[in-house]
Amino acid sequence: MNRTHLPVSAIFALFALAFAALPRPATATESPWVEARALTLRDCLLLALQNNLDLRIQRLTHQETALGPRAAAGAYDPSLLLGAARSGNKTTGTSPGTADG
Repeated sequence: MNRTHLPVSAIFALFALAFAALPRPATATESPWVEARALTLRDCLLLALQNNLDLRIQRLTHQETALGPRAAAGAYDPSLLLGAARSGNKTTGTSPGTADG
């Protein structure tokens, strides 16, 4: 077997080309989804409070607890049930006591 060795500079060049072909992370100016703006400390705190999942859960739990007594009292509310039914039999042919019989 005859093996050919690549020089180190050729290997380095191949790695450099492969590295250059890798996608770069997008910066704020390149990405269409990122809006760059200056935020004050108040803005940062408001955004953090609005997007805090634990706080959202606490708010919903508090609202659910507040509605608990009303929901429990709802079992004693009056209810009105209406229904209608109709039934009948239709016979064909002749039978005694009819115009056909």
